[in-house]
Amino acid sequence: MMPAVDNTSTVPADKPWETLEAEVLDALSAARLAPSDVATRLATRASLYKGKTYQPPGNARPRQTKEGASAVKDAIQWLQKCEAACPLAEAGVGLKLAAEDHAVDVGGAGVASHRGGDDSRPEDRATRYGKWKGAVGECIWYGRATTGAQVVEDLIVDDGVRDRGHRLCVFDPRWKAAAVRAGAHATFGTVVCIEFCVGFDDDEDAIAARQTNGPPPRVARTDVATQWDIGTCRGCAKIIRGGAVVEVPKLGKYHEACFLCSGCGTSLAGDARKKEENGYLFCQPCWVALYAPSCFVCGNKIDGDRVGTKASDGSVSYRHPTCKPAKTPKKKTKKKRMGAKALVNVYKAAGALPKI
Repeated sequence: MMPAVDNTSTVPADKPWETLEAEVLDALSAARLAPSDVATRLATRASLYKGKTYQPPGNARPRQTKEGASAVKDAIQWLQKCEAACPLAEAGVGLKLAAEDHAVDVGGAGVASHRGGDDSRPEDRATRYGKWKGAVGECIWYGRATTGAQVVEDLIVDDGVRDRGHRLCVFDPRWKAAAVRAGAHATFGTVVCIEFCVGFDDDEDAIAARQTNGPPPRVARTDVATQWDIGTCRGCAKIIRGGAVVEVPKLGKYHEACFLCSGCGTSLAGDARKKEENGYLFCQPCWVALYAPSCFVCGNKIDGDRVGTKASDGSVSYRHPTCKPAKTPKKKTKKKRMGAKALVNVYKAAGALPKI
């Protein structure tokens, strides 16, 4: 199961991690208790896609997704058949520390992985600070979110994850408690690590040592590609290690932050009128100013439909459809009167000379 990556929204930099963590835990319980309510909210979200670009409500920047509205519609159909599950209690300190360890690990390295730098798995990290019962599970979300509900909805939509593993984990009826830890992520901005459990007994001595010494030292990682072989950003020429990515046919991939107009630097995400010229991308106003032909009637740049006129030398001039070229007056040709001799020749050629 691949970690979920946000392609939807933005996070205010001043929101405390503790607030986001509490919102995520509340949203998980609310979703498990009423899957149909989530389906209703997602129906609104599904209407905000144009192709694979999602335009969040308000003034949030548009986001590129992997599947577009199809992933949202798949989630809605699944939720309509999903049975409610029990709400989740807040897990004890031990499981919270396990979640925090991994958030610090992957966040500092800027990677997306359930595997720790020390090769640890979720069950290994949980065992550091206590004893888990029955089963443990883990969901990781990366991105920039305004609310905990947005994080949970992203996990349920599970865009780009073939087996929808995050969705299944969120609604797993076995879970009785969960621990949530959020932190900074070098690539995606924010990481939210959620540890689920059936039961968990804290190890007080291990917890005390961890609180004194801090998280385990980060181990140098080799999985810096964040599990995706994405390639190099066309905009900054740096390796793309994750986050929102925009792909343009024939040009390549861009970090969303690098997907900008080459003229004015404004974002081109969701801009249906952007133009490509000589391998560079421009917003419509910049392209018009730099490359659009001028109307041969009014002299202004043509932004939109145009009418072409081909000259005898093969060159083409353009005008606005509403600009009508001046009509060229027709030259009057004088008829030449035929002289007598010429008139005789005409009759001779016709074989009919007039009788005199």
